Amino acid sequence: MPLPIKPKPMIPTGSTWFDDFCLVPFIWRASPPPLAPSHGAAVYLCIVFQRAAWQTLFSAGFGDCRPYPWTGPAAPVIRPLCQPGSGLKVNTRDGWAWACAPFPQRRCGGAWNMASNTLTDQTRSQQAQGSAASGARLVSLDAFRGFTMFWIVGGKSLMMAFRNLDANVIAATVAYQLTHSPWEGIRFYDVIWPAFMLMVGVSVPFSFARRRQTHTVWQIRLQALKRSVVLFLLGSLRVSVSTNTPTLIELSSALQPIAVAYLVASFLANASRRVQAAVGVLILLAYGLALHFISAPGVQAGSYALENNLVRAVDLWTIGRTHPEGWGTVLSTLPTISTTILGLLLGQVLMSGASPRRKAAVIGITGLACVLAGLALSLVVPVIMKLWTVSYGVLSAGWACLQFFLFFWIIDVWGWKKWAFPFVVIGMNAITIYLGVTLVPITRIVGIFSKPLAAQMGAFGPLFSALAVILVEWLILYWMYKRKIFLRA
Repeated sequence: MPLPIKPKPMIPTGSTWFDDFCLVPFIWRASPPPLAPSHGAAVYLCIVFQRAAWQTLFSAGFGDCRPYPWTGPAAPVIRPLCQPGSGLKVNTRDGWAWACAPFPQRRCGGAWNMASNTLTDQTRSQQAQGSAASGARLVSLDAFRGFTMFWIVGGKSLMMAFRNLDANVIAATVAYQLTHSPWEGIRFYDVIWPAFMLMVGVSVPFSFARRRQTHTVWQIRLQALKRSVVLFLLGSLRVSVSTNTPTLIELSSALQPIAVAYLVASFLANASRRVQAAVGVLILLAYGLALHFISAPGVQAGSYALENNLVRAVDLWTIGRTHPEGWGTVLSTLPTISTTILGLLLGQVLMSGASPRRKAAVIGITGLACVLAGLALSLVVPVIMKLWTVSYGVLSAGWACLQFFLFFWIIDVWGWKKWAFPFVVIGMNAITIYLGVTLVPITRIVGIFSKPLAAQMGAFGPLFSALAVILVEWLILYWMYKRKIFLRA
């Protein structure tokens, strides 16, 4: 049911008039209503009025209005979604997202077409430019997340089946890239984790923009803290199930470092870009200097050997154990924060009013610069994922940026979106499938039905089995997608 409306005979001073609607600056004087921005936030509200009577209609509960300058990067604007006189089509708290269309402050314009109930081309173009500022989902980001997750939940098995089917150079190269480096070096599979850390940072500004409509900054930070705790505990659950051993802390698994880095990025979200960049660089610099100059009992300073390094020594000292394959835990979580902060900076670029091509250029140049810097650092510090050395952190972040650049360019610059839909379905429920493949024996369950058929296919059997698992996983996620069921910690 639409919210009730009440007439308001006067329009506040400072309103901006257009053909069929006006923009009214106002500020909340009391506690914010359920759909309101945080207390004290000035916005520009698009008010529908009856054209014949020139009477402004305000939704009940919006409170008194008075002129107030907008100080944010973009002004949230409520678009009239109904015919004039019927009020604003805002039904629920979640409805604010689709009823609110942001425009940069000085770019508001156009008119509401009363006959067709649509916006003019000028306003539609401005709405497209401002959609990012409202926190609207970025399709390229969801697609990139889904593409990255695809290799974890079934893509790797599929490619291995292709290799077994035809052992050629291409298949062998793909299979090689879909395994982790034993120690030094970097492969495609070694960039998956940094890609997720980067995407977590990119998503923070979008998430904050949506929540600023209804929450204060400290309420948002409290939500971020709660989400980080939930992510950390989900990481504990995943590791405990996969190892069949109760484990509270296992930072070599992705969810727990993501929880830590997300919390830091969330608390830095309102800081200036210089502060954010400085924190990211200082963390990486401090970590690199620690590995290079600090020694420990039985560990020589600057040692990056598998059985002799500072990261391993800190793990033994803090949690009393080390990973059998040499994965760092406590100390090596720190540099992952820098990758997430880089994503935070890129997310703010994507939220700006710059053109898609300019945004893509920033992503691409950043990625290329990080790759070159990482290669230069590798001459001094070895590239080791399991220790997340400085050279690895910078190099992997660069490769992740370049991958994201490709998705952004194809989807947001060229506008080719349909091909990415299978990845979008995965990306919008990435946590669900990441936990699901561990907590639910999907491969075993699907194998009950697929193995008899696969046994009759000879060399094509493993390929059929891998395809069957991926198809079942995707159909489950598609069912959730159609019903708007998304697991977000």
